[in-house]
Amino acid sequence: MDYKVTIIIPIYNVELFIERCLLSAFNQSFNSIEYLLINDRGSDKSIEIAKKIVESHPRKCDIKFINHPYNIGLGATRNTGIDNAKGEYVYFLDSDDTIPTHAIEKLYEVASNEKVDVVVGSYTSVDFNGNNQKWEWIFSKNIIRGEYSVGSFFLHGGYYVMIWNKLYNTEFLRKNKIYCIPESLNEDVFFSIQVALTAQSLGTIKDITYHYTFRKGSIMYTFIEKNILDYIKTIVELIRYSKEYRNTIIYNRLIYYIYGLRFTLLKKINSSMNISVSKKKDLSKQAVNIQFLSFVEIWALKNVLTIHKAKFSMSFMSYRFQLFFLDSIEYGVKSLKNILKTN
Repeated sequence: MDYKVTIIIPIYNVELFIERCLLSAFNQSFNSIEYLLINDRGSDKSIEIAKKIVESHPRKCDIKFINHPYNIGLGATRNTGIDNAKGEYVYFLDSDDTIPTHAIEKLYEVASNEKVDVVVGSYTSVDFNGNNQKWEWIFSKNIIRGEYSVGSFFLHGGYYVMIWNKLYNTEFLRKNKIYCIPESLNEDVFFSIQVALTAQSLGTIKDITYHYTFRKGSIMYTFIEKNILDYIKTIVELIRYSKEYRNTIIYNRLIYYIYGLRFTLLKKINSSMNISVSKKKDLSKQAVNIQFLSFVEIWALKNVLTIHKAKFSMSFMSYRFQLFFLDSIEYGVKSLKNILKTN
């Protein structure tokens, strides 16, 4: 059977959340949906709960379980979904989140009418009890077309990096071999960069089509050594990937983005409450030692302001100096904001 949309739901140790997630997905107003529930071999009762829900649901004929032989990680699980999807478009839903009843209908309407590679929906964050949090992203309705136009929009902060809540043309992903980094906890960044730089068209909609569940125990808020090593791996992969765009108009903006990730990583390492002081030192050195542009290459960049070249050059300094530099900038920005508030 052909489907318009495939919803990909990785399942791993989410027994407290899986029922509400699945019901929100199964009860969509849009009819032509295939559901891929991918069992990444957790240790709780998530799959048992999921099977009970599926067995009694009217849409059970459209639902397929895919079982991994062992735990292979979220990135590889999403790749499994891309490889097995029968839908014209794919949509990633994390198993601790939910989607409103008309989410897929609203997203597909734009995808179908505008024939774009990707449609991005607005989202809001809620806690486990459904109470709204302050974290949200609300778009205006917009269609972007043209080579590197989507990439420029993304790299300028036009839309969020998370993989979920976006309707991707399946053929577009497969044709361009866009996949996550397997076994990575930070697979969103590299995947989203590939999409942004390759896509020729993108639509955004004002409708909220995703409810992100805010919980401090999730991967996003538990910055441990594994996360940091994956983050380093992601940056190294981005550096390799960026070389393909060296002679394009998007290259300088891509450089800004990657250096921004490097500096952000350094801050995250040293602000983490889950890592010892000695381990922070070791990981900071690993982050600083990531090789990117040489000093000569930085200063040979065209159409890049001197202040930015100076900032990029800071990456050759010790991690302590870089932290001091970043803290000074942060302090200066906060001070300026306070001054403006009082005047």
